[in-house]
Amino acid sequence: MGAERRGESASAAIAGATLFLLTALLGLQPLSTDLYLPSLPAIGTQFGATPIAVQSTLSVFMLAFAVFQLVVGPMSDRFGRRPIVLGGLAMFVLASIAGAAAQSLGWLVAARLVQAIGVCCAVLCARAIVRDLYAPEPGTRVLARVMGWMGVVTLVGPVAGGALQSLFGWRAAFAALAAIGLLVLLTAARVLDETNAHRNPLATRPRELVLNYTTIARSRAFRAYALAATASYTSLFSFISGSSFLLIQVLAMPPALFGVVFGGVTLGFMTGTLLTRRFQPRLGIAATAAAGGIVSVLAGWTMAALALAGVAHVGAIVVPMFFVLVGHGLVQPSGQIGAISEFPRDAGAAAALLGFAMFIAAAIAGWWVGASHDGTTLPLSLTVAAITTLTAASGIRLLHAERRGTWRDALAPVPGKAAAPVPTRND
Repeated sequence: MGAERRGESASAAIAGATLFLLTALLGLQPLSTDLYLPSLPAIGTQFGATPIAVQSTLSVFMLAFAVFQLVVGPMSDRFGRRPIVLGGLAMFVLASIAGAAAQSLGWLVAARLVQAIGVCCAVLCARAIVRDLYAPEPGTRVLARVMGWMGVVTLVGPVAGGALQSLFGWRAAFAALAAIGLLVLLTAARVLDETNAHRNPLATRPRELVLNYTTIARSRAFRAYALAATASYTSLFSFISGSSFLLIQVLAMPPALFGVVFGGVTLGFMTGTLLTRRFQPRLGIAATAAAGGIVSVLAGWTMAALALAGVAHVGAIVVPMFFVLVGHGLVQPSGQIGAISEFPRDAGAAAALLGFAMFIAAAIAGWWVGASHDGTTLPLSLTVAAITTLTAASGIRLLHAERRGTWRDALAPVPGKAAAPVPTRND
């Protein structure tokens, strides 16, 4: 009995360490953005750079993350998850140190690019590890727990970043990222075993890659759900890229308070995901995405109307944006599930292609928000309103297609048709 209990305790400890590691790997992406957001105006002052030049540190990160998803996924299929994770984390640590020591904006942008590659390795391999270790249903529960803890990371990141900026300056955020990355690297080196039991030596061949991605991109269902998810994420990133300049410089909010306010706005996303878990099984994914799009567009145009009326107040930005993120929490899970539902045996490639589209669009939005910045609330508000209009239109189109039977609902297979088999580790 004592030996059995010790064995159960050891298994629980391993499971807990794995859960922590997965949360840390996935959490590096929002943390890499949110922790230094309060420092963007200070970086501009340090290097005498315009808002659009400083926001290139965000756009380059998103662009590199987008592109390297298409490479990292197949590399982990060929060489295994562990070496890609460890190599990516080492790159992240070194790039964070380089960012903290940057003597020019160009140096900082280059460091952010390498950071993005390292984060990409961590995030994509974390998703693949869940698929390696768990069948779909328990894997979904594991991911749900991880996403719950990631919500805490999203809340804490900007608050901690604001405090670091107020106490030590902008370089402290990159020093903190280096320390966090090193902790995750040491944890991964200790607890992460190789989980890819079926490595594919053909995974990185250009012909196989192109054929696979082309097949996915030709799917009308993939394109429709990907458009909804991409538009929704782009509205969020527009706020991420422009909020610090708007709230700190234009509306004179202290950096420490900005972190708290930004964290409060992200509670909208957590609220939306809770609503998704409650209503999606009854409504279906298309109707949930449509509902989220409607919530987002109403909030987005409320923000735009206030800006057009000349209301330059923090509440006129953050309250509507809270509800935009409620809609995002409804649209994003639905869009992602719908986009990959037709590709159970190529879910990783489908997820990578979806991520590529999302982050390319986000990088463009980040550039636009910086380029259109004019010292008022109007450019950001109109940008969010326009993007949420696309989100709502995409969701409504999905709902109409579902009712006409154009595409199969991922959560409710068409009667009389067998659901596509989903591979597990034992296949």
